[in-house]
Amino acid sequence: MKKGSLTIVGTGICFGGQITLEAKAWIEQADKVLYAVADLATIEWLKSLNATAEPLPANTNHERRRHMHENMTNKMLEEVRRGLRVCVVYYGHPGVLVDPAHRAIQQAREEGYEAKMLPGVSADACLYADLGIDPGKNGCQIFEATDFLIRQRQFDPASVLLLLQIGFVGNLGFFQDGKQQRGLQILVEALTPQYGPEHEVILYEASMYPVTPPVIRRIPLKDLPMTEMTAISTLCVLPDSPAPFNVAMMQNLKLQLPESPPESKLSELGKTAYKLGRYEEALMFYNRLLLKNPNHAWALAHRGETYCCLRRYEEAIADFNRSLHLKPEYPWALAHRGDVLRRMKHYELALQDFELALQLKPDYAWVVPQQVNTLISLCRHEEALQKLDQSSDLYYELIPNAIGERAVVLNALGRHQEAIESCETVLQETPDDHIAMYSLLVAKVQTEGLDSHRELLTQTRNRLQEVMIQETRRMSRTIILYRLGGLAALEGQAETALELLQQAIVLEWEAWLIVRQDPVWNALRSDPRFQSLAPEN
Repeated sequence: MKKGSLTIVGTGICFGGQITLEAKAWIEQADKVLYAVADLATIEWLKSLNATAEPLPANTNHERRRHMHENMTNKMLEEVRRGLRVCVVYYGHPGVLVDPAHRAIQQAREEGYEAKMLPGVSADACLYADLGIDPGKNGCQIFEATDFLIRQRQFDPASVLLLLQIGFVGNLGFFQDGKQQRGLQILVEALTPQYGPEHEVILYEASMYPVTPPVIRRIPLKDLPMTEMTAISTLCVLPDSPAPFNVAMMQNLKLQLPESPPESKLSELGKTAYKLGRYEEALMFYNRLLLKNPNHAWALAHRGETYCCLRRYEEAIADFNRSLHLKPEYPWALAHRGDVLRRMKHYELALQDFELALQLKPDYAWVVPQQVNTLISLCRHEEALQKLDQSSDLYYELIPNAIGERAVVLNALGRHQEAIESCETVLQETPDDHIAMYSLLVAKVQTEGLDSHRELLTQTRNRLQEVMIQETRRMSRTIILYRLGGLAALEGQAETALELLQQAIVLEWEAWLIVRQDPVWNALRSDPRFQSLAPEN
């Protein structure tokens, strides 16, 4: 075996937390480190591990990516031939759509050098976790997007379909925003006969940092060409239903066909899938339940709520209407129909449903914050505050950070001193209440300026970042992102503030409603970029 070796490793997707101990050790011990990674933070970290680190050649002026890949391969082998232990670091998994890594290993071995690849966390591995998909349950097919089209790949619509590099479809060069639209339209035409134009697909981007969430956009298939995406976007197409059983094969294997679960079991399975965020799976159980009993008001209402989580609002309203036709005095269905109406911006109709739900069930705590948020959306802050004070016991029972949220409304009304007093009382008992910290900071900056409260700003940012790492609920993560943006706005960091606001709105559109009431954004309200993200109407 010749002197010199090649080891290719991956950093994983999320900075700092997904690289393996083995990969880190190879980086530290190498005579030479080469890298092709996605961000400056990772580059600085690699240089801190090994001072020899330098980038692989990456000239995007080439017409085709393969020319750049050839240059990368040549650079790796050049260092190996010098007799060095070379460690090459790629973003994500070094073996997934990294052609030069495979070429370099093959060529190094042919020339008599030791060469190997270590696994890393890939985008599809993150996708399984973020979308709650088990690839072993219904199967999973993975293709590169352009390859999927030009080779007429056969696929099973009863399994998950993942198309990688969707932003490059029809493009063998480098990513250019908008260049993929023609390829995407052809892809839609190829998929529509099997799924239909309204079938929901998911555009996914794994999070690169612990404090930011993944990008998850759920859209109808027909809207794919008009949807924003980046070079790291992946398309996920979920099946409508699982594959049918092969009865003859099951008999040959001496396996029994599974019995159809009773209604109670289907209900439990649907609720469990819903709570885990597996909405497509929940739909499957509710659909099976409604096949057994089309007039099951509970199943209709809960399927409506699942449609709501998938942002399929028209279907949600149809299910709630059917449920309430079967069972008019059903407060849960009324309240959750009101929530869908609020999301559709039918605010007055939403308020009517919330009021009816409370008349039927006066202790229905969940309804109060929905009423309050609807009134805030209408900029009726005095009514929102009055509703909070009238229903304080209900509200505080459901919302742990209720006083801090109340202070948000006080700040919107300009009653900053009241907000300060409320938040300081809360923080004496619960020093890490991030909503109270944020509301207190906003109130103090409005009355006393920022300079004397920079320490509180730092504490608030640190606490919000801690909560972001722990939080899994989409709306909660949205609010934290928006408030981190608000802190950047307070410091005059417009670019950072608007970027965080955009991330929040992509995650949950209601973020812009919150912005309308928050005075920290006042300096940016005339900025055209802000106006496009948070329109007044």
